[in-house]
Amino acid sequence: MRVSIIGASNIDVSGRSAALFAPRDSNPIPEEYPMDPDYINGAIDEAVKEAEALGIHGKATTPFLLAKIKDITGGDSLEANIKLVLNNAALAAKTAAELAKA
Repeated sequence: MRVSIIGASNIDVSGRSAALFAPRDSNPIPEEYPMDPDYINGAIDEAVKEAEALGIHGKATTPFLLAKIKDITGGDSLEANIKLVLNNAALAAKTAAELAKA
């Protein structure tokens, strides 16, 4: 597996450390759950414009956008996001397994 370490930091007080890994190749939504880029980008643009018009900002932004985009796409974006999260979790598991071998 080829990954890039984007950044790492140590927090001395807690003794915890963290690193951000990214696959050298993208980790997209699996091919069997595609979304047309023009369609999803249009939904995103519409949701962002509505959030701005309503004055939604800060921590309320992400839940608003996700819900709005889900509504605009008839739930298709939710299904695609779930598949993307599962794909990311699988990558994380593979990464952890490889790191455990080191």
